[in-house]
Amino acid sequence: MIANRGAVVSMPAMCLRAGALPWWWTVMLVTRRCSASGQAVDTGCWAHARRTFFELFTANPSPVAKLALDTIHELYRLERKIKHRSADKKRQWRQRYATPRLDAFHQWLLLQQAQTAPNSRLRKALDYPLKRWSALLRYLDDSHVPIDNNRMENCLRPVAVGRKNGLFAESLRAGQRMAAILNLLETAKLNGHDPSIWLRDVLPAYPPGPTIASNNYYPTPKTASVNIRQLITLF
Repeated sequence: MIANRGAVVSMPAMCLRAGALPWWWTVMLVTRRCSASGQAVDTGCWAHARRTFFELFTANPSPVAKLALDTIHELYRLERKIKHRSADKKRQWRQRYATPRLDAFHQWLLLQQAQTAPNSRLRKALDYPLKRWSALLRYLDDSHVPIDNNRMENCLRPVAVGRKNGLFAESLRAGQRMAAILNLLETAKLNGHDPSIWLRDVLPAYPPGPTIASNNYYPTPKTASVNIRQLITLF
């Protein structure tokens, strides 16, 4: 996928972060999701909505920010309870318990917004979820949509930390190889592997040169196999 200023330029054949993705695409990105019509739709992140109130409460504790935080925490408590349930059960629980809380929360946010000065810090905190309300509710109808984007951001953090090293990749081709390697390492983490141990186990199995060995293992949870050298040499 290629993105430009948040707009989808080209979409892959599968949804960017659909729950039915194959095992090698474990990461779920809560920004775009393919609809039944094939179009991409926004799915909101409650961690970002929470952050606006958390920053406000940290700087200047207020009962409004506190109540907003408590309400969002209730949503997260529900997610922890249903974490290991089936997709159907997750959706049922969200519809039954989260939906009425969110309906009440929405009405409360609108009331507080009407009573708050337009340029105040509290107003900005209230505006953030209200402007994105439809996107923030989409996780209720799709059990494969997580409540926030934290998992994806945690996967991207090592990339951001290593961004300075990318300045010295020396070529676009080398930068693409670096991206492929980072993808492998982060996939290993997602599937419960220590990347350094996985590399020590896998790399000695590869013969020198471009030859692709027959028993090359991607960092999957169990035994699924794929040509790792082929993946890297694609770049």
